[in-house]
Amino acid sequence: MHDSDGAHTFLDVPTREGKPRDRGLTHVIDKGLNLREIEGLFDTAGEYVDIVKLGWGTSYVTNNLEKKIALYRDVQTRAKAKLEELYARL
Repeated sequence: MHDSDGAHTFLDVPTREGKPRDRGLTHVIDKGLNLREIEGLFDTAGEYVDIVKLGWGTSYVTNNLEKKIALYRDVQTRAKAKLEELYARL
């Protein structure tokens, strides 16, 4: 593959729509990340992440769940949890 100057490129990645996107969504499963790890994730790949799913009961055992969800919202993602996790929190 070549760029516009004829130089070789590693990947030919198409341009993506800005956030919020309706197609080409990328989701990540949070298996228990702490706040610093979330910040690192978004420093590295935040422009690509659209949806974060809190997985496998983590929302039930996370002490700072409100802070975690607020951090995800701050970086323009939609934090989603499994239905049973939401039910367990009620």
